[in-house]
Formats: sequence, structure tokens, C-alpha cells
Amino acid sequence: MNHIYPSYRILVLYNSESSDSSVLSDAVAIAKKINGAIDLLSVYPYKAESTYSNQLTLMRSIKSSKERLKSEINTIIDTIEDEENLPIINSSRVGEVTHVVLEHIKRTAPDIVVLGKKKTRTFAPIQNSIFDLVLNNHNGITLVSGEKKSLFEQLHWSLGFVDRVIDNNSIAKVLIKNSVVPTTLFQLTPQCNERINKKVLLYDFQENTNSSLNISQYITKNKVSLLCVDRDSLLKRQDKHKYKRILNNTLINTETPLMVFPNK
Repeated sequence: MNHIYPSYRILVLYNSESSDSSVLSDAVAIAKKINGAIDLLSVYPYKAESTYSNQLTLMRSIKSSKERLKSEINTIIDTIEDEENLPIINSSRVGEVTHVVLEHIKRTAPDIVVLGKKKTRTFAPIQNSIFDLVLNNHNGITLVSGEKKSLFEQLHWSLGFVDRVIDNNSIAKVLIKNSVVPTTLFQLTPQCNERINKKVLLYDFQENTNSSLNISQYITKNKVSLLCVDRDSLLKRQDKHKYKRILNNTLINTETPLMVFPNK
């Protein structure tokens, strides 16, 4: 890996209070595969101003929160840099999460944005506000990390695609080149004219009403490390809500990371 001249910039959105630990390990795994540089953004949302007796108390609380967050994240980063020889840029901010994330994405223009799964009883990996925020305001790739199924722990990756094998993206080409054969293709869209060759294993779920459960079974069977889909499938198709629900349930069932590619 060329640390001096990395090929891609990877932004990790990290929340120490709610993100699972795999968000960082997945980002490290991706960076090592594609010669990427990691930019870690951690945001501590401050409480409403009305909860403080005066402006000075508010400013002291913000400063204390920022210092505590920065110290915590630096400890994590030092460990990764020592063990993986991978430099990481750390930006610790206190503020309104949506505003900070949008401003950082606009200013740094990352190639990949990595999101973790919230530690909640009923989480929805791709049915939440932060995922939608990134998907609608980021022109590059979005990666939703796995939970127990970390990419970092897998030496050889097996890729799975939904409806079409994405081979017109430079990062996708690198991942395909360095993955095991065959690639797995899950076809959900009727009359999808995807060309199939010996390097692609096709599963057709077009008429299946329980697609998410069956896809989950074949993801497990074929040891798929990373599930890939194009962004238009989530934003522009007529049945996008059904499509999104199937993918969401699949991620819950398998704990597999999802990578969303732009359509260009």
C-alpha cells in the first residue's frame, strides 16, 4: 500500500455511543484492498442550549465533550496505525450531526463513506435518516458495515451483486479482480438482461415473495463477504420501497456489509 499517494479517500462516520466496532475494521479492510486513506469523522451531538444555565456553561460543556471524544478516538487510531501501518486522519466535532456530516462530505469529497449499524433493538441498516442523508448528498460509494461479519477478518472476499454485476466503477473493478470466483448474482428485477458468464453464479428470485429470506440463505451458503447494489435501485425504481425492504431484511438476517455504487 502506498501511504504517500493513496488512490482513494475513505470517510468513516463514527459515533462512539452507537456505532458498532466493525465500522472501523471494515474501513481498514477496504483501505488495504484499494490503497485508500481513511478520514475518521466523529461527532458528539451537544444538548439543546436550554438545558444549560448560561452560555459559558454551554461552551465549557462543548469543550469538555470535544476533548473527551478526541482522546477516546485517538486511542483507537493509535492502535490501528501501530497494528496495520495505516495512517488515519481524525476529525472530532461537537455539533448538530446532520450539518457536520453534510459540511464534511461537501468539503472533502470522499470516494467512499462508511456507516456503522446503530446498537438498537430494532435497527434498520438502510432504512434510517443517516443512510438516506449520505445516499442523497454523496456522489461516491456508500458502505454499510456488517456487524459480526467483518470484512477485516476475511482473507479472501466473495462478492455478491443484486440485479447486475457492477463492473464500470474503478473500485468495483479492483474488488472483483481480488475476489474469489465465481461472483454471485441475485436477480430481483423482471426482464433483467444481465449477461452471464462462467465467472458469475446466478440466482433468480423474481417471482419469489420471500426473497429476503431466500437471498439470505444463499449469501450464507456461498459465503458472500460483501453485497453490492447500484444507487438507482434504491432511489429511482418504482418499487424502491419494496426493494429497499428486501435488502434491509437481508442485511439483518446475514449481517453482511452492503456497498452502494453510483450509476456512473
